[in-house]
Amino acid sequence: MEYYISSVKTKEIIAPRCNFEFTSDGQLSMLLVLKGSLLIEWRKKKRTVTEGNIVFGEKLKLRNIGADIASVFALSFSETLLLNKEMIKKPDYFNVYSTNVEPLFSEITKVLSKESNPNQLYIDFERLLPTFLKLIFQSEKEKQQTCKRTLSGKIDPRLIRINRYIRENYYKALTLQSLADLIQCNPVYLSNTYSKVFQITPIKYLQDIRMSKAKELIIRTNKSISTIANQLGYISNSQFTNLFKRYFNMTPTEFRITTLNDAKKY
Repeated sequence: MEYYISSVKTKEIIAPRCNFEFTSDGQLSMLLVLKGSLLIEWRKKKRTVTEGNIVFGEKLKLRNIGADIASVFALSFSETLLLNKEMIKKPDYFNVYSTNVEPLFSEITKVLSKESNPNQLYIDFERLLPTFLKLIFQSEKEKQQTCKRTLSGKIDPRLIRINRYIRENYYKALTLQSLADLIQCNPVYLSNTYSKVFQITPIKYLQDIRMSKAKELIIRTNKSISTIANQLGYISNSQFTNLFKRYFNMTPTEFRITTLNDAKKY
């Protein structure tokens, strides 16, 4: 297979609450998170990645959301290397510790830890990268095939598991991706299959539960709106307020005042 590596950043250090942007001019970027917790952003989509995650994409923005130093290894290579050309349009995420590429990942980290000259470093990555990519995409393909086999036909017990998990963990920072990770399935496929079974998407089901709990907490407790938002798993008060207003046509504060006034009438 023809390919070339256009650039290598052996170990990019990102201080707490600082940003890092990796642009590869139309080529594919691969980031290996070596240490820390990072928020990655791509075309208004965000996801948290941690040590051991591999991120593929173009024009990736990272922010260190942890209290300690974070570090990543990054490289860009030509499209001729791509086994899945859609990755330029939509980056995929892989956790090496759930695939069969962990030994190669360990070898790559060993190469990075050595005091190698640039020429030797380039030679090492030319040797490792094709096998590394092949194993990643092969593992992902096998995972998706398994997912399609088990989620088709009869109701997969994992869908019941997701349904129960949402009910029991609605207060956590759940996303479609994190739910899909629980059963090792593509998030879009999970959403579509879940919807066919339960007539609602998993995220809409999560929102319904949270809004029901929100009404209960607003009426029965004296907790502040921000405390309730945090207790229900929302990352900001404005996010909670906007969603609440979409459900009930009034803000949480307005709902509390209206409820109290109605109670005084009786």
